[in-house]
Amino acid sequence: YAPAPSASGGLLHMGQPGTVSLDFPYGTPKVSLFPASGDFALEIRFQYTGIAGKGDGIVLLGPGNEGQIAGLWQDSNGMYVSTGAISHTFANSTSAHVLRLELTGLNLKGLLDGTLLSTALLSVRPDHLWMGHPSIGQVLSVNPGGIAAGHVDTTGQVTSRWWGNGAWTTFDVDYLRVEQLGASVPEPATGLLFLTALLGLGISGGRRRRSRAG
Repeated sequence: YAPAPSASGGLLHMGQPGTVSLDFPYGTPKVSLFPASGDFALEIRFQYTGIAGKGDGIVLLGPGNEGQIAGLWQDSNGMYVSTGAISHTFANSTSAHVLRLELTGLNLKGLLDGTLLSTALLSVRPDHLWMGHPSIGQVLSVNPGGIAAGHVDTTGQVTSRWWGNGAWTTFDVDYLRVEQLGASVPEPATGLLFLTALLGLGISGGRRRRSRAG
């Protein structure tokens, strides 16, 4: 069982610190947050609240929700920020941080707490994102077909995974917003729209993507 995302004090809580479970919350917005054309920036203020061996984070995807373009991740081995093909490793942190990703043409610039990390040339525009860990949700059909779902009981409840039980890293999100760069009128803040969509989804049972359970 994976605890669903929750909200309090103006924060979105992804997981509950110290919880040992098979799965972790996973959510995606119902519609893309990113403009179909033009330059834009994505800014996320986040804080990891507990560090464990099983990692999670926020990842940007390409068209068709495929391919990990950029994002952040943390597990017991460190905190990672990727911008295009460039990955940066930091010591474990439970402090609040702001990650900003600016797309100009196909150049993606990454900044952490205002410090430039890198600029990389992408082959495709970011199209979507997910937050949490892309494991299958806690309830599946008894016969999940080709999905590597582990074991389920007769009700469809997951009883085991190839990675087994364990404690998950947990994090809070203060805000997530997208702004159109160079526009005379800023795009509306999308953070609340995303959080509403994410809370509505709880744990997604959608198609599994590449993931890191450790």
